[in-house]
Amino acid sequence: MAAAAGTRPPGVAHLLATGAGFLALLALYFLVQALIRLLAPGAVELDEAEQLLLYQAPGLGYDEQPPLYTWLQTALFHLLGPGVAGIAILKNTLLFLTFAGLYALGRRLLNSRLTAGAAAASLLFVPQIAWEAQRDQSHSVLLMALSVWTFWLFFRLAEHGRVRDYLALGVCLGLGLLTKYNYGFLAGALLLAALSLPAYRPVLLHPRLAWAGVPAALIFLPHLLWLLPHYQAVSGELVGKVVSTETPLYMSAVGAGLKSLGNAIFSALAPLGLLYLWLARGRSGSAAAVPPAEALLARFFAVSLVLVAAVLLALKAQHVNARWLQPFLALVPLWIFLRLERLGVPAPRLRRCLGLAGLAAVLLLTAMAARVTVAPQLGKYSRLQMPMPELAAAIRAQGFSRGWVVADSHVLGGNLKLHFQDSRIVAPGFGLERLPPAPRSPVLLVWDASRERGLPAVLRDVVPRLAQARRQAPRIHYLSRPYHGAGDRHMTLGIARF
Repeated sequence: MAAAAGTRPPGVAHLLATGAGFLALLALYFLVQALIRLLAPGAVELDEAEQLLLYQAPGLGYDEQPPLYTWLQTALFHLLGPGVAGIAILKNTLLFLTFAGLYALGRRLLNSRLTAGAAAASLLFVPQIAWEAQRDQSHSVLLMALSVWTFWLFFRLAEHGRVRDYLALGVCLGLGLLTKYNYGFLAGALLLAALSLPAYRPVLLHPRLAWAGVPAALIFLPHLLWLLPHYQAVSGELVGKVVSTETPLYMSAVGAGLKSLGNAIFSALAPLGLLYLWLARGRSGSAAAVPPAEALLARFFAVSLVLVAAVLLALKAQHVNARWLQPFLALVPLWIFLRLERLGVPAPRLRRCLGLAGLAAVLLLTAMAARVTVAPQLGKYSRLQMPMPELAAAIRAQGFSRGWVVADSHVLGGNLKLHFQDSRIVAPGFGLERLPPAPRSPVLLVWDASRERGLPAVLRDVVPRLAQARRQAPRIHYLSRPYHGAGDRHMTLGIARF
């Protein structure tokens, strides 16, 4: 393919400007990210630990999140065994699909592969996506991928209007609702934005729209049947994430919530905004009419902002996590490059943009590797440095190989699942109620004694029941091992065996 300026860019720039080359380099980037994660010490992060526990009991629902991500993760765990390999493969596959989906959107709406590639690569300038999504996220990563492909399917539907296009969009809608409930905000914002534009209104007012509802309803129905009797618990968990336990004055809470929303948007989009200003420099504007796709995205963001602000006002929420905005953030580069294309940004600038994205990719890979190698030497530890293989070996050396393990947190429980795959691991909020009154298998109570030396409150109710069933008092002892990467910090586990 020729570049936008009509000349063939040399070397890597040419590879990045072609469809196959761009996707190949994108796949290579996420393959290296997966390898870095596999080479990290034998421990897992917060969301990863949650998936290791949920995988033990398949169901139509689990907690405050819909189950699709856990179903996908469970399938990989059954194939590869519960471990870091399945976690890294799923995460990086979904991130690849997010970037590839934005590239596919660009190929549909933009005039050149070069511009589409620059739009997709610019996701590397969104910290919440380039770093946080890679570091420790689960459902949000799947939601990003489905959000991007929802728009791709919508624009294909607007172009062709075939029954199969409506059906495909309906499948995506059903999967999105099975990923995170706030996908409903994205779908609603898209619906309202499209209805406001004559170019897209006929697509949604056509009788064929009913075809989209059929697969969406069928896909979501089984989880809905689970959700109805669990609605209060699920809604309580969701509201608890955004509402403070304090009861400030209404205006004070609203002000704090709106300020937090503004800070989240600014911190997520500031680098991308600077990139836009750099690419658009010297371009005062264009007399060209705003294309319908650009107008749709602009109205979509406006409606989304109004919906999020309305939720903050209704719930008096004081804090907004930038992670909740990711499905919207992933689409911002497309809108930006639609504007840049209308401004007539020259091809050399776009190639330099791809070069900067390549540099960003190298820096991100280096930083991710340094997080588990160099950072501990500087006194910066993460959960990945927890000495779980050594602590698990010490537990085995004391005679426990399989049975029930009751952990004081799902983080510790998930990490123990990595090393006791034949055991049933439970924790408060994660299957503890399924612990039998008088289990026949050995039972191990484990807690992080680095924080609390004595038996933590969340496990105290279990002890009398087990002591009565076993007719013996628990034998409590402690195991301590140094964190990976440096020897000046130790992790200590409290162990009570029945």
